[in-house]
Amino acid sequence: MFLAHLSGLPRLQNVSPRAVLACALLFVAGMALLGSLKIAGAFYVLSLLLGLYLLWRLPRVRIVMPPAVRLYLGFYFCFVALVLAHIAVLSVPTSSIDQVSRIGLGLLNGFIFLVLFGFSRERLFDFAVLVAAAHAGVAIAVALYQGLDFSTFGLADDRASGVTNAIPFSEMLMTSVGLVAIALAARIEAHRSLPALMLLALVVGLGLFAVFLTGTRGTLLGFLLLFPLMMVALAGRIAPWPATAFAVLALAAMLLAGNVLFQRDPGMVTMLSDFIGGAGLDAYRTDSVGIRLQMWVVALEMIRDAPLLGQGIDSYSEVLRRPELGVPADSVLFQYSNVHNQYLDMAMKTGLVGAVLFFAPLVIALVTGLRLGLDPERRVWGRAILWVGGSYAIYGLTQTFYGHASTTLQYGVYLGLLMWLAPGGSYGNILREPEAEA
Repeated sequence: MFLAHLSGLPRLQNVSPRAVLACALLFVAGMALLGSLKIAGAFYVLSLLLGLYLLWRLPRVRIVMPPAVRLYLGFYFCFVALVLAHIAVLSVPTSSIDQVSRIGLGLLNGFIFLVLFGFSRERLFDFAVLVAAAHAGVAIAVALYQGLDFSTFGLADDRASGVTNAIPFSEMLMTSVGLVAIALAARIEAHRSLPALMLLALVVGLGLFAVFLTGTRGTLLGFLLLFPLMMVALAGRIAPWPATAFAVLALAAMLLAGNVLFQRDPGMVTMLSDFIGGAGLDAYRTDSVGIRLQMWVVALEMIRDAPLLGQGIDSYSEVLRRPELGVPADSVLFQYSNVHNQYLDMAMKTGLVGAVLFFAPLVIALVTGLRLGLDPERRVWGRAILWVGGSYAIYGLTQTFYGHASTTLQYGVYLGLLMWLAPGGSYGNILREPEAEA
């Protein structure tokens, strides 16, 4: 992986390999600590500034972006324009700029490292896996430390959450574990399959257990996508019996964790039936499932009220006070700033126009992943993109990843790194000539 490339980093014009290595290590540190230590942002910003400086040092060459990246960037800028319009017209707080910029910064990070690795997409992919591995290692360690009571050898009273809260912490953890698992599965060799398969089982097992310690059921649903992606990557690489054993153990671990977590709300099925039947706010309990369903009832009502342009990015608390909704003044819903469903939340706040602009880059990424997944030489790249985009699409069913700064940054960075693997594009020469190195 990337570690094998460290001794062979490309010799760039006007930029030393040590500077590239320093920029990469700062970035790895920042992303590894995301959600676990607040100092993560300092490392990330230092890496970004150093990367921009190194880009400035390089010679100017002609660059043609891949078509998928141009589309991704175009829809992103349209969404940024919509956010700026909300700020100008509806007096939305300017903090919305910081939130939306994190997605764009991820694409910029991807471009910086594509350039610093000499426009090598292989190095860029290995670097993305290294970033995910570093984050997964730190997040799993933090989850074990916070979620286990070592004095009683049992579970701690509080859910593992890092320095954020359990939902975004679990989302980032699961996505990183999945990216590492897909890369490991695609690199297993037949003559050394058992040790590699044991390592893969360890990564997946620890990842699922760490997510279990966060107590987030919506995140655990992401495994329904990760499992087939891993098994497709393993197909033909290992014998049928070890593959079957791995599949059974992975599914058993997921089902066991899910069974424990879903037992917290025994009336969930009944409440879901009531929601589908159009029940009002008073039909639900005030547990996590019931609160979500109440939020969704409100969101659907507000989408019908302003379907095209929405109620405003920062409108949720004001919306709840509308008398026609019948939300009691002491309702628990006032404690939240989003409706815990990314699709309903975006449609309610920015309308169908904003929802299309926001989710279009995600759709472009998934289509890119499908295209790469059909290429025999680049299948693992496609599976990685499908996993990152697909996992956040699944989280969005019960959670709002754009409502948290940490998950927005990871979502933007991981897709931003991987989108530069898209087919097409051309790049000029920034490498030193052989005689210049002599």
